[in-house]
Amino acid sequence: MDPVDQVFGRLDQAVSALRDFESFLRNWSTGPKTPQDNSLEKTKSVLTSLEQSLSVFPGESLTGPTLNNIARIFKSMDTLRNLGSRILDKHENEKKKGISEPSIAGPSVDRQMRLLGPIHDVIAILSDVAAGLWRRAKTEYLTWFNSNPKLNPDPTKLSCARVDAILYMFRLHQSGNLPPTTGLYKSILDLLESAYTMALDMHDKESLPWISNALFTHGGTLFKAGKKMEAIRPLQVAIECYTSWFGDDLLIDHSLNQNINLVDTGAKDKPLKGKGSLTEARMLLANRYEVLGACLQALNELDRGLESFNAGLCVLPLDAFQHIDTLSSVDLKSSRLIAANLLTRRIRILFMMRGDRLASVVMSVPEFEAKMSQPIVPSHFRGIIQEFECGLLSVLSVRPSQLDHCHRAQIDILQHLKMRVYKGGRALLHPVRRAKVLVQLAILYQNSVDEGLHHEALHLVEEAIEILKGGDLENDQDLEPIRSHRLAMAYTWYGILDRHREDRGLVKRSKHFQIALQLWEVILSQ
Repeated sequence: MDPVDQVFGRLDQAVSALRDFESFLRNWSTGPKTPQDNSLEKTKSVLTSLEQSLSVFPGESLTGPTLNNIARIFKSMDTLRNLGSRILDKHENEKKKGISEPSIAGPSVDRQMRLLGPIHDVIAILSDVAAGLWRRAKTEYLTWFNSNPKLNPDPTKLSCARVDAILYMFRLHQSGNLPPTTGLYKSILDLLESAYTMALDMHDKESLPWISNALFTHGGTLFKAGKKMEAIRPLQVAIECYTSWFGDDLLIDHSLNQNINLVDTGAKDKPLKGKGSLTEARMLLANRYEVLGACLQALNELDRGLESFNAGLCVLPLDAFQHIDTLSSVDLKSSRLIAANLLTRRIRILFMMRGDRLASVVMSVPEFEAKMSQPIVPSHFRGIIQEFECGLLSVLSVRPSQLDHCHRAQIDILQHLKMRVYKGGRALLHPVRRAKVLVQLAILYQNSVDEGLHHEALHLVEEAIEILKGGDLENDQDLEPIRSHRLAMAYTWYGILDRHREDRGLVKRSKHFQIALQLWEVILSQ
């Protein structure tokens, strides 16, 4: 027999065998027990024969019935996946309820669960057969579909069927509900990557978030199991898949991350059809970068880990940074801790690399600085980030070997804040925030090994006191409740720093502490 005729014959046999197998499964799960081995082995044998002969499958001059059979292969795969998913859903639901007895309306869940192995085995072969058929018949199928789209199966639905089947196999293996004798004929990563490739090839963007989630779950599972090297690839593809889903909506350049379409914290964050909001998308993408960076850091690939943390910070939405404001009473919701996590991981990995590389993300990552410099970004956002970084550096500076590096980095950050963020033109845009920075900077000056900075420290605190005693809070109106507290803190530090001046008597130095105490007494009385 001609090889081409033979492969067409095997395609017909496969469609017929799958129809019989579906019928067998339906009858077995609802009727008397019957042997399953014959039906299963026959179906697997026919599909394997078809797969082995696909190398001679022609890519042109295909008839309507042949193209219909290809669509039926995909449809059978989806039917089996649906059946397996329903069984698995029912098992998980009844397990949650503590039900172990047979259902009155049908067979026991345990009995149905015995079908999962055969269904998995057939879907596994079907997945490869479907991919092989599509590679060879894609052009002909699209032409056939375009000639009468109302009658012919949509190719995007074919892609969804295969992607759903692969995700079902992934779920089945994750659940641990397969018989011990059933193994995965391919690695989970190979399966998910093939699903990603086909979804892109068929412009099936609706499948991409599901594939990305599965890849991320797989990578995270490997990471938690200590298989860090194996976790890298699925985490990388999860990020690639997620950005492919949003495409230009995220406007991310993978090499530079410079063209980020920032979303304000208000009405500009519009939902995207089928995708949620851009804010939510950026949060999820940043979380993927964080886990990848942590995995690379655990493997001591510090430069690559740093790149991943930087990329995560670059895609975060603006409102994520509001929740790390050390002067705000905003609740630190767990869903918003991603900004704090990324900033902390970034500083710590720099600390591990070399102390002299410690620097604010605003000052050392050009694409992030460009993001923070856009007109849509409130002027104090850079300050919020840099104040948070200063707090991290204060914790790290307890190590004597890194004390100088941490102090130097903190001074650089605070000087940057003093000059660029909290002062604009002749007006103090953020007086309360600026005063806090001045006091922090004064403390560092006093503790610095550079004695030339010691005298400057007192002048900085004096300036902070004058600012806080002023009237208009300008852009810090929301910080009015803590102005008196910050003023008391400034007087306290003035008294501490003033003790180094030999020309000052004890009475004069104690006056600043007395003022601070009076301010706190008023606060407590209110």
